[in-house]
Amino acid sequence: SKAEPYLRRALKRITRLNHTPYDGDVHYLLGLCCFYQGKLEAAYDWFRKGEWDGDKAAACAYFAAALKARQGDYPTALAHAEKALERNPKHSRAFGLMAALLEAMGQEEAAGNRLETLLAQDPFDPLAGLPEGEAAADRLHKQAACLEAAACYMEWGFYEKAARILESAPAGPLPLYY
Repeated sequence: SKAEPYLRRALKRITRLNHTPYDGDVHYLLGLCCFYQGKLEAAYDWFRKGEWDGDKAAACAYFAAALKARQGDYPTALAHAEKALERNPKHSRAFGLMAALLEAMGQEEAAGNRLETLLAQDPFDPLAGLPEGEAAADRLHKQAACLEAAACYMEWGFYEKAARILESAPAGPLPLYY
């Protein structure tokens, strides 16, 4: 909350002579400030404004998708997630969000295909699920992966799924922090 007034002042300053700023960083950062303060409508507006910048387009579209998923507007969230993947085809959180949205919309096969694509890109991505029996997937790694996946699902508003992931986490101290 302390950063927001400074970001607003920065935006005012850089748009004083030219209404289009050099890049979308300030819009993206204002969106993040509002997102984590619970000002979801304002956050959505800032992310949408930041999508014009090529460098921030994928991140802004991803957070716009996360916001719409939280609100239960799955078709709009899916469109934003697709836009994020157009700008960054390896955006793992966008893949995971898209899979969660497709599953919530009753399209389990399409959701599974998205997760398979994600797993092919990164076999250790927690959103795709850890491969069983991998030497690198020790207890602490599995705990951290469960926490990361649960945090993503909470960010998207899928709290029941996040709770199931945390319940399935191996015993240890990390899940107690959530």
